[in-house]
Amino acid sequence: MDSSYSIFREKGNREQFIQAYDETMKVWNVPFEDLMISTRFGETHIVASGSIEAPALILLHGMTFSAMMWYPSVESLSKFS
Repeated sequence: MDSSYSIFREKGNREQFIQAYDETMKVWNVPFEDLMISTRFGETHIVASGSIEAPALILLHGMTFSAMMWYPSVESLSKFS
């Protein structure tokens, strides 16, 4: 896979996006950890949240959205064990 591929069209957009994303994650109402996982397609960003003892639940965001689409539900979903 081409390692130069990016969803950002202009230089500087990545930094702006990350800054805005970090600011919006302040409303995430469950403790979380940002992780970068290496896959055969490149680096993948993961938000790990909730109890480590609970069964894993993977939430995938829609195209052009981020993990923030889950913030209204994350607290309720994190209570399942």
